[in-house]
Amino acid sequence: MSAMRLSELVGREIVDMKNGEKIGQLGRADLCINIDTGKIEQVIFPVNRSLLSFGKQRQEYTLTWNSIRKIGQDLILVHLQGDPKTD
Repeated sequence: MSAMRLSELVGREIVDMKNGEKIGQLGRADLCINIDTGKIEQVIFPVNRSLLSFGKQRQEYTLTWNSIRKIGQDLILVHLQGDPKTD
């Protein structure tokens, strides 16, 4: 079994396999962990926004753990089902 720390993922681009679109960069991510199973269910990270949004409410992107297909040295490939969920 190979393992990786969350800190090793920081800075990697998240890319949708379907269309090659960059979703964002894994930086200050939060993990949603199921307390009954101990498994990671979601990764929540800030959406890339321009400096023009300074002072506005922070937007987040919720990525289900099951959508992650491949973790490479520079990026994370995901397969999204439908539209991204933002808050």
